[in-house]
Amino acid sequence: MPLGDGEVISGYTISRRLGSGGMGEVYLAKHPRLPRYDALKVLSAA
Repeated sequence: MPLGDGEVISGYTISRRLGSGGMGEVYLAKHPRLPRYDALKVLSAA
């Protein structure tokens, strides 16, 4: 399930996709309250 730039998931705002693999995709996301960015991994359904 690819996420688009600016999309919000669990409070995190997606900035860009960092990579993908067998388990899912990793995104750079802005933390909802702290002034930082985190890596957010979204697991695939399969």
